[in-house]
Amino acid sequence: MLGYLRRAGVTKQVRVDELPSHFSKTGTPTMGGLMFVAPIAAVTAVLAFTWLRESGRSVILPMATMLVTAALGAYDDRLSLVGSRGGGISARAKFVALGGAALAAALALWHPELLGQVLLLPIIGLVYVAVTVSVIAQVGYFRLSSGKRLLRRAPLHRHFELMGWSQMQVAQRFWLISMITGLLGVALALK
Repeated sequence: MLGYLRRAGVTKQVRVDELPSHFSKTGTPTMGGLMFVAPIAAVTAVLAFTWLRESGRSVILPMATMLVTAALGAYDDRLSLVGSRGGGISARAKFVALGGAALAAALALWHPELLGQVLLLPIIGLVYVAVTVSVIAQVGYFRLSSGKRLLRRAPLHRHFELMGWSQMQVAQRFWLISMITGLLGVALALK
């Protein structure tokens, strides 16, 4: 699949304002999410509708949410390849689309007895919350302070890269924090 994407010219173009360590990603195939989404969807559909039957219905909403967000990602990748600006979907449009998908999924799952567990989500997803808050804080501070920056760069992982951490170090530390907060969230939910 990767070879096909390379031959078809479906490759990433790194922006000129990106960190120098990211220029090596130029030419990396994009739309690689298809390699994950398609098999996951196929295997889950087969298991859910044949082997699991009635109990398999519980995967329909997560599967639909994954497919909607994957479609948004594929559309964004497509725009970044052939769009007039070459930048994909704007951050604001992505936020609205992903927020809408998340809200729809949350409303579909709404049960008052689950409220306590829903409140654990920011703990379980602490890294994602921190990255999102870093962007919101950086943009807000930049606008309110007439051009000053709160972080060296947003999102948060770029700030750490500018502090001298390699991409691998950032990824490993974020994975470790995610594992710890995920386990903490599960422990609190089982309490």
